[in-house]
Parts: sequence; structure tokens; C-alpha cells
Amino acid sequence: MEQLDLQRIALLIGKEAPSIFRDYLNQVANKSLLQYRQHFQWGDKQGESLYTHVLNGIQVLETLRSHVGLSDDQARVLFTAFTVHDLNKIQSENTPFGKLVTHKSIAAEVERLGLDHFFPTWQEYREDIRSLIRGHSGHHHSGGERLVVKRDPLYRLGLNQVNSLLNLMRAADIVDLSHTLDEKARKDDFLSALNAYLADSGQIHQYEFFSHRLTEQRGSLTNIFHNAIVTHMSRKHGLIPLLFYPDGVAYLIPKGKTPLINADSVKQIAEGVAETVTKMTLANFEQFIDPRPAGIKVDAKCLELGLSFKSLFRTIYNIIQRRTPDPADLDSKVRDWAQRAFEKNRTTYPNEVEQIKTALSNSAPLVSTDVNCLRLAELIRTYYIFLSDHFAEVVSDGWLRIYQLLDLPEAQWNYYAYFDARWARAYALSRELTLSEENLYRRIEADGEALMGGTAATDDPRVELFIQYLNLYALFSGFAQTEDRFTNHLKQYVTNQHQQCVYCSSPFPTDKWMAADVRSDITVQAFSNRLRGGGGEPKKYICAICQLQFLLEKLNYPEVRDEKTLYLHLYPYSFLTEPFIQGLNGTIRNILTEDTAVQALNLNVVAAVEEYLAERVVTPTFRSRTAKDRPQPYGLYLPRYAETMGSLLIFPINPAGDNDTERFLFAFWNAMVLQRHFGVKVLMSDMAIPPLGKDEIPDLYVDNIPLGCRGLLPQNDYAQYAAGANKAGPLAKLWETIGHLFALRRLTFSTEDQTPRLVRALAGKPLTIFYETEKLLEARLRGQEQTGGLLTWLTQQAFPHVTTLAMNQGADFMTKLSHQLERLAVITWQNKLIGRSLEKSSLLFALNEVFQKLNYTGAADQDSLKAATIQDIFDHLSRITPDGQPKPGRKKWEAVQAFVNGWFDDVLNNVYSGNRRKFVSDEKLIRSAFHFYIRQQIPNKAANGEQLLETD
Repeated sequence: MEQLDLQRIALLIGKEAPSIFRDYLNQVANKSLLQYRQHFQWGDKQGESLYTHVLNGIQVLETLRSHVGLSDDQARVLFTAFTVHDLNKIQSENTPFGKLVTHKSIAAEVERLGLDHFFPTWQEYREDIRSLIRGHSGHHHSGGERLVVKRDPLYRLGLNQVNSLLNLMRAADIVDLSHTLDEKARKDDFLSALNAYLADSGQIHQYEFFSHRLTEQRGSLTNIFHNAIVTHMSRKHGLIPLLFYPDGVAYLIPKGKTPLINADSVKQIAEGVAETVTKMTLANFEQFIDPRPAGIKVDAKCLELGLSFKSLFRTIYNIIQRRTPDPADLDSKVRDWAQRAFEKNRTTYPNEVEQIKTALSNSAPLVSTDVNCLRLAELIRTYYIFLSDHFAEVVSDGWLRIYQLLDLPEAQWNYYAYFDARWARAYALSRELTLSEENLYRRIEADGEALMGGTAATDDPRVELFIQYLNLYALFSGFAQTEDRFTNHLKQYVTNQHQQCVYCSSPFPTDKWMAADVRSDITVQAFSNRLRGGGGEPKKYICAICQLQFLLEKLNYPEVRDEKTLYLHLYPYSFLTEPFIQGLNGTIRNILTEDTAVQALNLNVVAAVEEYLAERVVTPTFRSRTAKDRPQPYGLYLPRYAETMGSLLIFPINPAGDNDTERFLFAFWNAMVLQRHFGVKVLMSDMAIPPLGKDEIPDLYVDNIPLGCRGLLPQNDYAQYAAGANKAGPLAKLWETIGHLFALRRLTFSTEDQTPRLVRALAGKPLTIFYETEKLLEARLRGQEQTGGLLTWLTQQAFPHVTTLAMNQGADFMTKLSHQLERLAVITWQNKLIGRSLEKSSLLFALNEVFQKLNYTGAADQDSLKAATIQDIFDHLSRITPDGQPKPGRKKWEAVQAFVNGWFDDVLNNVYSGNRRKFVSDEKLIRSAFHFYIRQQIPNKAANGEQLLETD
């Protein structure tokens, strides 16, 4: 296994075992073929990249290869031909397909994509490959040369084999148009081509499709159900899982051999699900031992799993050994508990009253001052809680059992009773422990083992639960659903008043939701409209399936303190394949093997976004370690169990940031990059279960957009193409906006990333982006000497980006305003209506006079204000004219007049429709915008600015 660079991890599919497919991945798919991601398809494959289409076809051929008897040479020929079969989609010229597919053009593409490394002898098969490409589609009619029998010697595989393999080419090409599990026409075309190949190659069997479907979505738990069904159908019935959709799988099966799905089949699938869940909980049982102030509690799941008491007790011992109890603090608490219950206990145990009074009045500690002894007391306390919680029916008095077990003096038993059983008693008896640590530990361990052994493990009760679930929600081809879902749901909701599941109304038993079952950012104790009103603890109820669903999220993704989890749900445009799912799982396992402490993969956002903006392809890199070589706390969580990866790819993400905008943008950049990287649809949500299905979203759907990001994302859904037209859609335009933001990011970067501030500016008025960018540029230069030239350079570099962003926010308004600002900036600079320097106050002094007059609250009409403004500007220009130089004359007066009239007549009366209040309220925004426009007029000296950015 190659050593991973933990600071630069690329999430690419892989394969460990040597094979032709691994060669293809390593030498083609994960290298030069990546450039096919910049070619988006139109029509039935709208939004899907050519890369995804090619890789889907290759993976379908890989799945079929061993079942249809392809030799290694045939596989390499097919893989090579299929990779370049859509040459027309990467050409800008409108050349007929037949004329485009020449030996020269094929050779150029083979070399460009590195296929000559994957298939070094491909030239020997050049005619085979050319004919496969020319004949792959019935639309082009370009494969007529295959009808000439005399050409047979030109084909290394032989003409008959090429004609036969062409059917597999067509099958792999057409099936990618089958975007849903229900779709039938394209699947029929696929079967027709596949079965034609089998017939032509002398194989007697023919295939048909069989499918399973789950009619609801429960995130990772649904993937576990899917995978258990696939395992059963493959091993028990010999089906070939070919197409993996979010709601189910389409299998290939020999005609006439439809499997019988009966009660026994459902039970075996349910047992497979239960086995997976048990495996996950067994490996993480420590998470169900809760070290809380009320004592260390062992969750009932640990007993359900059949764990030995030795394992549980060793874990408890290790938790306690990490603690350093404070004798003084514990002594204070023990005294407090004894005083609280004194009046109650003196009636029950009157003979110990004086002893207790003496002990409480004495300054001598009531607990041991030996820290090790107090740790033993905590161990005893935990064992008492364990007996009370899980063996109350067997052990009527837990403390009596402990007294006898540890040889504590019987004369003191009533004295101990004055101290609260759960909170204080173990510490109160700590001074009288005589057993060694080893002896005490072994006695409790043996007693617990005896009790646990007396409760023999039974069959996993979850199997029956999963059988019921499968009967309700699993559909198999040709088999009717056995349960009436609506009736069962309605009955559960109506009859189980105030104890309905807060997440669903499925007919499964409900219980109070416990914090141990969920991640820390989920609240289990809060108001729910399904609870009875009034006082009492507002404890939510949840059904057994939902409880497992949330539990698996907790077990599968290690938690980071104070996390604020968001989720990226990745949907394929058409389908996933088994090689893809296994390949991605293998990559993730390698990462986890190399770094067992990995918490999250932190995307190098800046590099990824800028790479995409520059090249329209991206291979994102992630870091699992911080600069201080600690596990990254922020980023994509990786699943600990391959069984939870399947038809739906789910990546929880812990976003960094101090506020909603920063955290949202952290996740959003990941969503944008992964959408391009994997060539999938992406749904970003704060829910572990996707709220919308694959067919309900375009290329990108963003749920729960914060108000501060509404300027960047004015809508939730983004498609690559505009509806019904082969032209750029909202997603392509969103990338353009991001390009402008990242350009401004680079220009405004000082000690921290200012992108969130720029994004929030887009949520305001169209002119706000000018104001915020101006302030950030000024802040960047603050403290430096001679900043005038650098500021001019920076504003000129930022100008096209801020103006485009402003135009996007208010197109009609900004179009008119921009025209006037540009015209007025030209008048200002050409006529030098500025002060003595290039400082902002000097450049804007004439505009200041305009706003000073407009802010005048006295009685004056607009003509009077204009006249006063013209006069004051002209007088100021006269005053600042150096001695010995000509004073401003008629030409300057006319320029000032044109400037003032432009602001009053064209900007205020035309652009702002005479709304003086609104115009004045935008004063600081207009000043900033005009500052950009006027600096555009200053001759550019770029050297200093370029040097400035190189220090980023």
C-alpha cells in the first residue's frame, strides 16, 4: 500500500487487487481522463459530465466482464474504445461523426488521455477500436466498413468478434440513460444489446432485470438495508448487482430464474442487517458507558450485545483511573447528603443517630483521604448503579450484596444507610475498605460475571423489528407488498397518543429518546407537538427504527466537541456501480488505516476553487492533520464502517467558523467542489436524511440558506443548464459569481479570509459590495507608507469584480447608475475636479459638496442647491490653485456645472426617481462606488501591486 501524504489526500476511487480495472483507474481515470469533467452533456444526460458517462460505462463493462467471458485483450480494447467513443463531444467544430473518427484523431485522443500506458499494444487493435467507436451509436450510421467481409484481416480480434463486442459497447452506452430504477425503455435496449452479444459469442444464457426497492429513505441505515439485500441476492440467488440507485438496485439474472423471495429470505436479510448493527455497536460499546456526575451508567445496549462483564468492568476501571478525586470536595458532598436525609433516616435507624451526629460535628473527614481508595469507592458506586439499573429484579438490595461481597463490617451497615445510596454511600464507606485493589476488583468482576452469565443471551430482538420493516418498505420485482403501509401508519399515529415517534409515524414500538443514542448537537429533551401539554419532563419519544438510525450516525462518525453538523447528500445522475462503491470504500479505508486518529478531512478550499475556476476541472485535496500535526476537527467525516456506504453517498461535515455565515460557507465550498469532483447531484442540508429525492433536485440544491448568504444564493436550486435550453443555467452563473468573490478574496486578504464579509455584503443593497470592498482594501494597506499608488492598483484590479457583483444584485438599477458614475468619473478626472492629492478625501471633495447640499434641511429648491454646489466647488478649486498658475476659468466652470447637473439631474432625478431621502441614505455606498470609478481613470502602475499580492 502506498504511503499516504496526510496533508494532501485526494478522494479518488481505487482498487487494491491487481486487475485491468485497477490499471485503468491508476493510469487513465484518475489522471488525464479527469479533464473530461469540464465537458457537460446536454439532452437526456443534461448536467452529467462526459467523465461520469465514460466512467459509468467502463464500470458496467467491468461488472459484466467475468460473467460474459471477456478476455483481457477484449477488455482492454473495449475500455479503450469506450473511453474515446464520444470524440464529437470534445470537438468545437461541427464535423460529421464519420469524418471525425479517423485513425489520426483517435491516436491523438488515446495519447492525450494516457490510454497508451494502459494499453501499450493498442496500435495492433487500431482498426478494431476505430470500428467500435464508429458503430457504437445507431444515430451516426458510421460503421458500414464492418459489412465488408474482406476487411476481416485488418482486425486483430477478427471481424466477427468486433461485431459481437459492438453490442457490449452499445449496451454500456445506452444504459447510462436509465436514470431511475423504474425506467424501462433504456434497460430493455441494454438487455437487447447484451443478449445479442451473448448469442453472437455462442453463450446459451440470456439475461433479464430483477430489482429491489426500499420505499423510504433513512440515510446510513437505508444503505445498510440495501447492502444486506444485495449480499443476500448475490450469494443466495446468484444475481449480478449492476445499477445502484438511491432507492434500490437493478440486478441481472438469467431468464426464467426469478428468485423466490419468501419469509425465510426476508428473515435472512434481517439477520444480515442485525449482524451489521451489532458489529458496529460491539466495536463502540464504550460509547454506551456514560461517565456523568450522577455516576457512571452502563446503557442496556451493552447487555443486549452479549458483552462480558469483564469487558464492561475493565472499561469502567480505565475511566475511573483517569480521574483525580478531591477528598475535601467529596467529604463536603457526603456531609451534605447525610444532613439532607437525616430526619428521614433517624426514624428508620435510631441507634445510629448519635454516631452520625458525632461524625458530622467532628472535623475529621468522613471519606478516605487516599486518592486510590476514593477511586475504588467510585468503582463500588458504579457497580451499585449497574445492579440497580439492570438487575433490580434479581438483586433486591444492591448495597447488601456489596457489603457482603467486600467483607464490610455488618455493625456499620445501618450507619452507611444515612448516606445517599447513589450519590454518597460509596465514599462514606471508603475509610473502611480493607481489601486490596486487586482483590476488590476480582470479587466484583466475578460477581458481575455470575450475574451476566445467569442472563443467557437470546436471539437478537432486532431481527423481528427488521423483518417487520422489510415487510413494510421493501419491494422486490414481481412480489406484492405484504403490508398496508398507510393503515399501519395511521393506526400508530392515532392510537399511540403522546408517545408517537417525533420523526415518523411508523408502526414500531416507541420509547423515550436518550442522549446516549445521538450526537451531542441533537437535543432529545425539548418541546414536541406530539407530547401532552402541562408540566413534567418534556422527554421526546422515538421509534425503534429512528433510534437505530440516529445511533448509527453516532457510531459511524467520530464526534468532535461542539460540532455543528451539516450533511452533503450525493446523488448520481444515473446510477452508481459496485466497482465505484467498493473503490471509494477502499480509498476511505486506506485513509483510516494510515491515520487511525483521523477525525475529519479538511478541504483545501482555496486551491480547489481556484483550480476549478482556472481549468474547469478539480482534483480536491484534503488534510487529515493540522499544522501542529493534530487530527483535523473540521471537514468531512469519514465513515468507520464500509457497510454504511452504498447507493446514497452521505458525507457529514463539521464546518469551522464563528457564526452561521462562516460555517455555512465552509460546508458550501465543499458542496460545490465535490459536485464537480464526483460528477453527481449534491443536496446540502442540516438533516442526516435527505429531505428531497434525486429526481426532485437539479445539479445542486442548498437547504436552509442563512440570511447573510442570500445575496450569493438567492434561490435553493441550481442547474447547469437553463430550463429547456442549451445555455448556461444558474449553477454555471453561480460559479462565475464565486470567481469574482475569490478574486476579491485575494485582493482583500490580510491576516484572515474576508470572503464571509464579502458574501454578507451581497445580501444588502447592490452598492454595498463597493463599500465593503473599499474598507477591506483600505484595511489591508493600513500602516503602510505611500499607499496611494497601491490603493489605486488594488481598486482597479477589484473594479471589474465588484461592478459585476453589483450588477448581478440589481441589474436595471446598477446599469443606469454605473453609466452615470463612469461618465461623472471621466468629467472629474479629465477636468481635475479634485484636491491636491490622490487621497480619497481629495478625489471625492466635489461629491462631498453635492451631498452636503442635499443634506441641507432648510427651505431651498433643487435649482438653488445646484447653484450653491457649483459655486462652492468652483471657489474651492480656485483657492487650492498654486500661486503662479492660472486660476480656474470658464472651461472649469462648465466642467463643474456638468458634474453637478449630472448628480442632480441624471443620478438623483433619473436613477433614484427624484427620491432624495433614498439617495441621501445611500451616501456612504455611493461615495465608495464613485471612489472605484474615479480611480479607474488614474493611469496604472502595476509593479507595486503585483509585488504586494505575491506576499499573500
